Amino acid sequence: MVSAGDALGGVVSLPSGQPGPLLAYTTIPAHLRYPIPSWSPRQGRGMAYFMWYDAVLKLVAAFGMTPDELNDELVSDTLDSVSSPSTPGYSPFRGVVALRSADGSLRRLTAEELDHWKSVNTALYWHVLPSLNLDTAQKLSDVRKVNSFFSGRLADGRALLRWARSFVDASAPELQKRLQRALAERRLSAAGATRASLHSHAETLKQIWELIGSNNPDDPMSLRDYWRELVASLPTEPARTPLVDVRTWLANRVADLGEGSAKALLTFDDGMSSVMSYAQLVGLPAGAAAPTPTLLFTSDTGELCCQLAAPASDGQLLPDHGC
Repeated sequence: MVSAGDALGGVVSLPSGQPGPLLAYTTIPAHLRYPIPSWSPRQGRGMAYFMWYDAVLKLVAAFGMTPDELNDELVSDTLDSVSSPSTPGYSPFRGVVALRSADGSLRRLTAEELDHWKSVNTALYWHVLPSLNLDTAQKLSDVRKVNSFFSGRLADGRALLRWARSFVDASAPELQKRLQRALAERRLSAAGATRASLHSHAETLKQIWELIGSNNPDDPMSLRDYWRELVASLPTEPARTPLVDVRTWLANRVADLGEGSAKALLTFDDGMSSVMSYAQLVGLPAGAAAPTPTLLFTSDTGELCCQLAAPASDGQLLPDHGC
């Protein structure tokens, strides 16, 4: 734990006894920061976002936290109207600082726990801030916004992450409608199909699907709905062609999943490995080995396009709006 007089130099102590990321109350030198690739929030959801958020989640884990804990917030119950368990909104932590989780539950914090929570939350801010590329037409406004998340020695890393990720939020009703239309309309033709195009199609379909409602690719029950969507997006004609055979095979596996078998479909990556193996078995061509398109969700307009996971000479990703 960092002492009250230090701005740098301490590390979080994990339950395993291993040192975690640096705790800090100010800008961290580059060689001491957790490595997080750059991402511009106003560019929306694309490969840069996926790589950025993947690194952020690794940082969160290195701090000994779970992703759900990013939704925790401190509350101080001082409402005079809250008086008894029978009163709506009653809290047993009246007058003290408590931690409210995403599910609404409250947990009282000791002074030591409160200091630790604030220290990690502050360090989270200083590790993440340099990874955010704010060089857009709204730079001055965005700089003021991120500056509002710190005061004195304390900063709110969780608030910074919520603000950054608000640019990829797809919960607005109109955006949900567009996503549902995109999911319903996306189809893969048997003509010229390859294993590469099948995998690209499945990946893009998944990224659209997981932005809709409460769909969760980490929940096997929810993921079963994705596999059904994938089956529906594959062709039924011409009969006895490789891609149609893949569709028939996958439809049967999804039915098996409902009966407690087809364990490979419990995760997306294991399921796709099985799909690709069967596709190879029935003779679906390999296709190009070049990077395949992945979904880019442009938050400003809600439009969907694709982006190649391949860097150009300047390190930026090459867009492909024809997918």
